[in-house]
Amino acid sequence: MSKIYNWITEESINSLLVKYNTSLKDKKKEAEYKAELLQIQDYLEELQKTIINRTVDKLFLFHKIIGGE
Repeated sequence: MSKIYNWITEESINSLLVKYNTSLKDKKKEAEYKAELLQIQDYLEELQKTIINRTVDKLFLFHKIIGGE
């Protein structure tokens, strides 16, 4: 599931991370952006786990695999 998630979202996530990891003339803003970058990466990791878990749960329900049956 992780590979599927990465395949679908990799390009847009990398684009977002590149925008936040740029050099600016205003070093204060640059420091703020780089601090936000860590928060964004943490959020995206948590989002990936959540989406995968929900997808697996829905697949189990769809295929009527409940309680390890």
